[in-house]
Amino acid sequence: SGGGIKAMRAGIIDLAISGRALKPAERTEGVLVTEYARTPFVFVVSTHNNASAITTKELINIYKGETRVWPDGKTMRLVLRPEVESDTDIVKSISPEMNLAVKSALAREGMIMAITDQDSSDNIENIPGAIGTLTLAQVVSERRALKPLTLNGLTPSLGAMTEGEYPYFKSMYMVSSAKPNPLTQAFIAFVRAPAGRKILEENGQRAMPDK
Repeated sequence: SGGGIKAMRAGIIDLAISGRALKPAERTEGVLVTEYARTPFVFVVSTHNNASAITTKELINIYKGETRVWPDGKTMRLVLRPEVESDTDIVKSISPEMNLAVKSALAREGMIMAITDQDSSDNIENIPGAIGTLTLAQVVSERRALKPLTLNGLTPSLGAMTEGEYPYFKSMYMVSSAKPNPLTQAFIAFVRAPAGRKILEENGQRAMPDK
């Protein structure tokens, strides 16, 4: 997100896609920001993993390092994201106890650190017993061999997110200059049009209404 925004502001690219809201220093005059979709933020495991559900209490113990094996006895491997990543901020926001547990995990040596979303996906798919975070949009659109876990009994579906039943999600933003060129304008309009919204819905994202 940050790199794309910098590149757009520098004129290297016409449009950036951000998985977080812009920081105050990024919201300068001449920048147009459009929240175009939201997607459930999910805890995932490989489809080979027998797990299907997780609770906040269990996650706290996992991040604190107190739980290191799955119920079937297989070793559990936690895949972290960098401290400055929006994924990390979302996990911290679950509860004060979760915030402390994440800080504990980040401070431990030997932890698996995924720099990008693709790194995270690859690690969770390929490392036996891995668990980590992604968006439903990435799992669906990239056809990943990953399984979103229910959280505290809540299914991380588009419907549950839309109804406010599943509270964790990521907002997706298009970032351009305040006066984008015609091609960029056309693309933004397509994303906001019925055909673009349909593609988003089919790929794990809820299109946001025009403001």
